[in-house]
Amino acid sequence: MQKWLDKYHTLLRTVLFAVFLLNGIFYIPRQSITADEGDHYNYAVRFVKGHPEKTRPFDDASAMPVSAINTVPRITQQLLHPDLHRNDYGTGDIINGRYVTLLISLFIGFYVYRWSKDLYGKRAALLSLFLFVFCPNISAHASLVTTDAYSALFTIAPLYHYWRYCKERSLKQFIFFSVTLAIAQLSKQSLTFLYPVFILLFLFRIFYISQKLITLKKVILNFLLILAIQLLILNIGFQFNHTGMPLNHYNFRSSFFNSIQKNSFFLKSIPIPIPAPYVYGLDLTKNIDEIGPGHPESSPKIFLLGESRAGKGFWNYYFISLLFKTPISLLIAFFLSLFLICRKKARRWCDDELFLLFPIFFFLVYFDFFYDSQVGLRHILLIFPLVHVFCGIIVKELVYSRRNLFLISLLTCYSLFSFYYFFPHLLPYTNELITDKKTAYKILGAANLDYNQATKDLVGYLNKNPEAHYAPEKPGAGKFIISINDLLGLDQKKDYTWLRNNFKPVDHLVFTYLIFDISDDELINKKLSAK
Repeated sequence: MQKWLDKYHTLLRTVLFAVFLLNGIFYIPRQSITADEGDHYNYAVRFVKGHPEKTRPFDDASAMPVSAINTVPRITQQLLHPDLHRNDYGTGDIINGRYVTLLISLFIGFYVYRWSKDLYGKRAALLSLFLFVFCPNISAHASLVTTDAYSALFTIAPLYHYWRYCKERSLKQFIFFSVTLAIAQLSKQSLTFLYPVFILLFLFRIFYISQKLITLKKVILNFLLILAIQLLILNIGFQFNHTGMPLNHYNFRSSFFNSIQKNSFFLKSIPIPIPAPYVYGLDLTKNIDEIGPGHPESSPKIFLLGESRAGKGFWNYYFISLLFKTPISLLIAFFLSLFLICRKKARRWCDDELFLLFPIFFFLVYFDFFYDSQVGLRHILLIFPLVHVFCGIIVKELVYSRRNLFLISLLTCYSLFSFYYFFPHLLPYTNELITDKKTAYKILGAANLDYNQATKDLVGYLNKNPEAHYAPEKPGAGKFIISINDLLGLDQKKDYTWLRNNFKPVDHLVFTYLIFDISDDELINKKLSAK
């Protein structure tokens, strides 16, 4: 088995990348335009036309310059056909733009494979790449016009290059690290927190590992170099829009940034060498977080374990989401890897696995305890590639035996089954801890299951089943279908309490819509009158 893996290593690696690409190509046209894709693409179009300003407080808050690359298909078509006009409200352009995200997402797999190979060897790299390719959460978002897949790429990329720099002390790796960290700031607002992640990693290595090779002069030179690269790329990325505008000229919406502005004293009149749209993006996302879920212009109420909330998030939202939306095989592999790493001497794993584990737990703690805009697992999608790399340690640390090879084979086969059971409906993926998929809405609900991705499936179902109707707001008998978000009343536009509290779904449509079959007798028994 081992010799076979080594002999056909290149072929297996190529096949895995090809499968990822083919899955995405099959997946893309089958997903309706999701809740946020229109906002991201709209900003991208304005950005390409030279307007990077954040003019829409709620729609533009998380939109970033990186989405401009999703307009490449339309730009190409427009250059080839100058008179091209479409009347589909941008649907065709968004669908075509998804293929760009898919191609860029291949680089996530490249970093997963390369880092695992460097740490644990070629065979381990194949396992890590396999876990990446058949990760339903990665594949679900790696083919959308949003910034979630880009956040995963530009989290693992600077971490990998920083790890390589710490190993090699090469200027090339430091430049790669600095550039990818800067591009991360053009990809997702939450990646601003990569700065404290790297500062803490640096300080930990200084005080725990006591690297005598690091001098104060070297630290200062590195800091100046990375600062220059960050400012240059950030300003180029936002087209130097209002760079140098002093703090007292900003009109902030969030209490946090207003407080900074108020207490800056003489510093508020000093020009800031950062483009204004970047600063406003931070302010707008912070404002949305301060408002919390349930605001009519921001986001629906959040839902977890049978409870919906507005204004304040759940402290365990992402822990629970991970528990039920992560493949069982990956959960087993991760906790087995933690067990194996605990057997190593602390100084050994601090040299390597610290770069994987610390960011994972940092973002989990931040998003669970200090972040209220909890609208689906996609916000922590960035930790999955790090988990995939880390799980490669299984191949390196486990003694090669028939039993262990059988265990690894079983995990990989189970991953395939779990993935393709849902494919191509990957956005509402839940693992086997939820045995009855009709009841998944009672545990997760909201964007973890319903991201508006199945509208086409709803239309197709209603066309094929003329006896079925979309559920009415008032009690009635018949065959009804309804989205999970509507049933739970998360957007607070319609009230389906009569249906939610009195009846159970008899089936589901692509794990997103619930189907009810209600008779007149059932209405009478529930003391409900038909409309």
